[in-house]
Amino acid sequence: MRRLPLAVVGLILTILPACQRPPVATNVLFEKAYGLQITGNKSDAIALYKRAARAGHAGAMLALGILDDGGTVRTNLVLALTDSSRGQSRWFQDAAPALEILAASGNEEARIMLAIMLERGIGIQASPSRAVGILQAAPRTALSDYWLGWLFERRGEYESAAAFYRRASRDGVPAGYTALGLMHMNGRGVQASFGTGMALLRVGYDRGHLSAGDLYSSYLTSTEQQAAMGNIESLRHLDEFRRAGLDELTGVPF
Repeated sequence: MRRLPLAVVGLILTILPACQRPPVATNVLFEKAYGLQITGNKSDAIALYKRAARAGHAGAMLALGILDDGGTVRTNLVLALTDSSRGQSRWFQDAAPALEILAASGNEEARIMLAIMLERGIGIQASPSRAVGILQAAPRTALSDYWLGWLFERRGEYESAAAFYRRASRDGVPAGYTALGLMHMNGRGVQASFGTGMALLRVGYDRGHLSAGDLYSSYLTSTEQQAAMGNIESLRHLDEFRRAGLDELTGVPF
């Protein structure tokens, strides 16, 4: 997957107007993170960007959206584009023209961010159909398949979403396994199966999507607790989980 040149990252993050900048404390975090990023210390940069983003620094949200943190692309990009309640939409509005140019020039990360902004209506006029069109018109990649799955899932077109998640998983996007696993858990667009869903969450985690591990543990703990209280559905799910294991993945049509 191609990366945004650091000069372009800097451009996007510095075109944002000074009048919209957050308090000095978060600016310091952001500047330290950017310094770490340009010297190649990506993991420490991401950690500081996350701290600044949680404090409301939209520039840090954008930076997280650009960076790929060990396969957790869904977490980062959604974080970057969902917090409009703190007056952050102006930041994305100012970044939109640069993203349009980068997307038109073939940059995949910019294209994906622009599609999500269009779907969410953050910083740009909402247009879910254009969001899908931008990704479908571009050369197919595993990452674009994943985000097409996300877009179709939000539209309630679950069978299409599952198909794109499946392709993304097959072609190496760990988060695709997680998303497809959740669809199996909920029976959306695929056959409902607790065992298959858990197996896919485990594979997503094993292949680098850290959030899948938290989901796996949470579902298992909750199900075990409910089963201990005699919940029939939870008992059935546990039995299915124990019988299925990872071997059930052989029945998933990849």
